[in-house]
Amino acid sequence: MGLTPTLSREIARMRAKELSPQTAIARVQSIKWIIRTLALVITLATWLCSDLIAAYWISTEKFSTSSISTYLSLIGCTSALRWLSGMYRGILAGLEEQQKINKLSAIFATLRFIGPIPIFIFISTTPESFLIFQLFTSALELAAFSISSHDYLPKLKKSRQLLLSLRETIPMVSSMAFLNGIWILQTQTDKFILSGILSLNNYGHLTLATAVASGVFVLIAPMNQVIQPRLNYLLAKSELKEFIQLYRLSSQFSAIGFFTLGISAAIFSEEIIYIWTGKKELINSISPVLFWYGLANSTMGTMLMPFMLQLAHGKLKLHAIGSSILLFISIPTLLIVTPNFGATGAAFTFFTTNMLFLLAWSPIVHKKFIPYLQWRWLFLDIIPPTIAIASLLLLSSLFMPDGLWTPLALVWITCSMVLAGFGGILSGRHTCQYILKEFSIARNQNNV
Repeated sequence: MGLTPTLSREIARMRAKELSPQTAIARVQSIKWIIRTLALVITLATWLCSDLIAAYWISTEKFSTSSISTYLSLIGCTSALRWLSGMYRGILAGLEEQQKINKLSAIFATLRFIGPIPIFIFISTTPESFLIFQLFTSALELAAFSISSHDYLPKLKKSRQLLLSLRETIPMVSSMAFLNGIWILQTQTDKFILSGILSLNNYGHLTLATAVASGVFVLIAPMNQVIQPRLNYLLAKSELKEFIQLYRLSSQFSAIGFFTLGISAAIFSEEIIYIWTGKKELINSISPVLFWYGLANSTMGTMLMPFMLQLAHGKLKLHAIGSSILLFISIPTLLIVTPNFGATGAAFTFFTTNMLFLLAWSPIVHKKFIPYLQWRWLFLDIIPPTIAIASLLLLSSLFMPDGLWTPLALVWITCSMVLAGFGGILSGRHTCQYILKEFSIARNQNNV
């Protein structure tokens, strides 16, 4: 709901001395109370609605209604704990404590994804065992992040100051919550509609495609963690030249990352599905969906930097207008297209609307905040590396031998992605200059 970026922004402003420590801490504490309250609401709402969702929405013959209700309750509790962990992660991000965040994130990501394997082997393969383990891991993660950030947040003694700060914080928090509510609707409406149309088996196929395509979004968390606090800090210090340089460099790197992942998922969709599932019969049903979702997610990810630009200025009205327009276009279109063309139609709609948003709305955003970049950002910073990446990946797919052994196919795709990413970096003015500068510095240090 945008509360974590708001936390990071307030901490960064405190570090830049734009806010006094007491004011910043009061605002942070008020946001923490909002997050804790909403986490409790999430838990209770999921628990209270789980029976209704299991009975009247989810369609399955393999699980009982009571079992599905239990699964949903466990998922709700885990989601609330993960959300609370994000709050403390946002505090550390605002302080730019990157090493501490990375260490804890690596530990718990490993535990979350590898930990269930011995449980499946030696204890149980039921959904309950998996979800209970995730709940336990999320509780440990919350404790670890809470303890790590505790020293940076002294207790606020004046309850009146907390109430005043809460009143001051609510407008910003409400704006972020509204915007992220729109984000959720944009990214989940198609899946919500399809969950009521498709059988559980076919919906599982859709989930496979969206799971692969969502890998594109793996870049969002580190960008929010590293780039946003630095942009907030530079703008608060009025270091505009450094701010614009970092913004353009980060925009180009992010576009290279998002489009390398997204276009690779699209072009190699058939090979990826077969490598992952080992079932050729799934390729025809899943590959077209993965193709369009891969392109759509890379397009959506590229618009993250214009959003960061607006968040650093603390002015989100323009983003709210653009996102609302996009939502009002996409939802009716999905309602028309999805019943007739299913998951593929939804994926194509998702891509088309987000591409139009990137091409039409990013110039409007830059005209407002950095007029010099109104058209330069799109046509000089984003499009050239994207064309290079798409060309290299397309050539690689054309020359890929048929019937490659699965491990060799995986190696081919991985090498193609690395080559395309490197080509994107060299074709981007800012990324190429940055790499050459870092290489020159490293060479001079070695000579010394």
